[in-house]
Amino acid sequence: MENQSGKLLGIVYFLLLSVQAITGVGCTRGASTKAVKLILPFNTSQSQGKASLSAGDQLRHAFINIQIPSRSLPLVQEFDFENNPIPWGSTVDLTVNDVPQGKGYLIQFLGVFSTIDGASYMLTYGDAAADIGSGQNLINITATAAGSASREGRIAGRYFNRTDNSNNPTGPTGTLIAYYIPDGKPKMALDKSSIIEGWFNIFALDTIPITYELVGDTNTILFSSLTLNSSLLASGPQLLHMQVPSFYRRNQRNSAVEVRRQVASDYYLGFLKDPSMSNLSLSTYKICYANDIQEGLQGWFGAYDGATDKFSAPIKYDSSSSGTSSDLKPVGGTAVSYSSWILNESCNADNSSSQLTYYHHRNKNGSDEFAGLRPPFRLIDPYSMYGGYLRKKYILGTNTIELKWKYLGGAAPAVSGTGLNGVDILMKNYNSGSTSTSTSNTSGDSTCANFLSQGYSVVATLTDGSDHYEYSEAGLSATNHFGYMFALCGYKTSSSNEKKYLGAAIRSDCSWQNCGEMDHFGWGITSATVSTSGSAESTLGVHSARVENVSVSNDLYTVLTLNGTAPSNFTSSDSGGEVMLLVVGEGSTGDCGTTQGQSLKPGIRAFTKILLTDGSYLKIPKGTFLDDINNNYLYASSSNSANFCYVTATKVPHFTTLTLGANLSVGGFNYSTNGGGIVPFRVSEQLTISSGVSMSAASLGFASGGSGNYAGAGHKKAPSSGNTVANSGGNTASGISGGGAGPFSLGGSGLNSLGNLNIGSGGGNAPLSPGGGLQFMFGGGGGGYGGSGGGIIFIAARYLTAGSNSTINVSGGNQISTGHGGGGGGTVLLMSDKADGSLSVLAKGGNSSTSNTSGQGGAGGGGLIYKLICSNNLSSFTTDVASGTGPAAAGSTLGASDGQVFDGSNVIGNNPACQN
Repeated sequence: MENQSGKLLGIVYFLLLSVQAITGVGCTRGASTKAVKLILPFNTSQSQGKASLSAGDQLRHAFINIQIPSRSLPLVQEFDFENNPIPWGSTVDLTVNDVPQGKGYLIQFLGVFSTIDGASYMLTYGDAAADIGSGQNLINITATAAGSASREGRIAGRYFNRTDNSNNPTGPTGTLIAYYIPDGKPKMALDKSSIIEGWFNIFALDTIPITYELVGDTNTILFSSLTLNSSLLASGPQLLHMQVPSFYRRNQRNSAVEVRRQVASDYYLGFLKDPSMSNLSLSTYKICYANDIQEGLQGWFGAYDGATDKFSAPIKYDSSSSGTSSDLKPVGGTAVSYSSWILNESCNADNSSSQLTYYHHRNKNGSDEFAGLRPPFRLIDPYSMYGGYLRKKYILGTNTIELKWKYLGGAAPAVSGTGLNGVDILMKNYNSGSTSTSTSNTSGDSTCANFLSQGYSVVATLTDGSDHYEYSEAGLSATNHFGYMFALCGYKTSSSNEKKYLGAAIRSDCSWQNCGEMDHFGWGITSATVSTSGSAESTLGVHSARVENVSVSNDLYTVLTLNGTAPSNFTSSDSGGEVMLLVVGEGSTGDCGTTQGQSLKPGIRAFTKILLTDGSYLKIPKGTFLDDINNNYLYASSSNSANFCYVTATKVPHFTTLTLGANLSVGGFNYSTNGGGIVPFRVSEQLTISSGVSMSAASLGFASGGSGNYAGAGHKKAPSSGNTVANSGGNTASGISGGGAGPFSLGGSGLNSLGNLNIGSGGGNAPLSPGGGLQFMFGGGGGGYGGSGGGIIFIAARYLTAGSNSTINVSGGNQISTGHGGGGGGTVLLMSDKADGSLSVLAKGGNSSTSNTSGQGGAGGGGLIYKLICSNNLSSFTTDVASGTGPAAAGSTLGASDGQVFDGSNVIGNNPACQN
């Protein structure tokens, strides 16, 4: 169920969570067990006043309960038809294996049907008495319509029904069975979940009652005939109600991608109590939510056009009174400002005794994610869009991985209480013969039994309530730690000292640069049109600043201090937006430090949320590479002899629709001020580039050497001598040096009559960074009076329409005067779900002289173009990453090299952006 909307089809999502958990309840396999084949015709007439089904309705899910005399729990079997739904009117054959022989059984069937438009669903019920013998057991059951529902819901939080030894309110620990009770028939088990110290996460329907029973030595009903209309769910400061309208989203099914309408739903988050606890007041308990932001939800849309296969009108979170019926709007809870939501200690995730927080931005990950709790655990990085419940970090220079997690209040293993008795840490090394090396999973829907059956093994058991663990293994290193995956499973010990896993397993979060933070089309809710030529700074709101210090003292966020000598152009209005963090340059390898065992080289990037800013700082979620940056050189100047590390922060604007009707450029990059040279933006619907319009960052990357500074800027210091290709930048102390080169394509060597100095040019970019992410690089600047390198353009737009002669250009500049180097090509990353029209993308290297005369500079290397278009209908897409022209005598070894075009189009199954 990873990365789903949280509702595959009404009730179905919640029921799928426990397929293996329920199967076999109360069943003992033995030699006397038999298979039972059920033949299920459906009665199309109305039953008990319930509306009938009709042509077009489809069976999505089915449950079989076999009630066996002398057993308290039925044998339960589930059947999932999500990938191959069965149309109404068909006869269905279902086989239940391992049924013990016996007499006087009652076999019950419950089917979940969806309507053709997906707006609602219906239940069908049937049963038959049967004796299970030694021969073939064929049983006919006629199912009739038994009820319908148009809304589903998720209820999460803490349920109090007792007090502990210190008279503090707490709740039960054990297994909850969800029952559907047919008219005049035995109750049917549908779902199994855990409740731990009162922490729970269950489902409910609007018109069909569900009863939840705590199973143990003495069975206790906690929620009787629960519906979304129950008085128990009355909103207040301690219980927040979020209504979600019906919406559309794209989901991947095996190798295919489908669009499905999701039924309307209700989310409840908060604190509930047993009616018998009349003396317990919940007045001090509260649920906090931000009341002053509007934000589109990734992948959730209120409209879909099947003829064009396009979405529009993203669903948005809007807690203000101006919101519409298609918005997510909270009822109840405690409204706080955005800044208080981030900073207020009484609302954040660490204060879990009497407060909880609603995380609107996490709805994209599933209906249980909004609560930030998966009993007995809670989110460890609540403000990160992609952060999970179990943080994994490699400890540099060791053979050790550190794991961290958080417990919900009272749920940690302890000597007293009814919470967990311990946790098992499971591990699997995907480096060892596994066909999968994915480390991007942040979900935890799988049970512990599933992980154990998939090759995970228990490597440690903790019983002291620890919230961290260090795993060490000979051979574990900086180059292979990505392949080690972990899961955490809480358990309760029975009276016979047997472990029983409770709650959902949580798996280690994704690796630092493989978290998918780049693969989305944004959460914009405003539209814009650029009708007059200008810069991205003035027309789109792009602005940059240099990061001069990083503080990681807070457990929830990281604080970045911005350039103090020049205005950053960030303002408080940027709080809640997105920022692109980029290592731009360094003096020597290692000056910027390392993260997860990998050197932080130029081109390393991360996209993350701006939690809060006033212009002088940015507060961002923990988990980016900046948590491990080397602060010593962040504000040092670039020169031939100095150590320095340059990290830039660039605002990423978000739009619903954007029309570029005039040329767009960007301010050139400058080491001394606030960066520049970068144009990043996202469009959640339509981006239109009008005919003849150019989007340019050409010659706006690293600068040329210029007067008195003969080395062109790049990612390393320039060599002061030697007949080699220049690969770095900064000032030079002696002679005329080469230009800066990116680490992918080489800048051409220059010719010098002295035979030991080159006037080279800038190069292009590295294709991939450690952990699988794309590196973003400026083109290096040409040596002496060479051309400046190309800049960086990042575009993520769901739909792209490009008019004739429209152009994106990040080419390097030609030499400014004879004898000097050309600039290197920059980087373009173009990501779109669907694209049409005609587009030309240029990332060429700049030219120098073609003369063989002594003192001529080298040519610029080509840049990098990365195209990812899930459904590519462009009639023309031309690219040019050729190197510039330079001295012929340089030869192929020391000459400039072409850049590269990476085409990732039409790879829907491998790219999350093609699915959201």
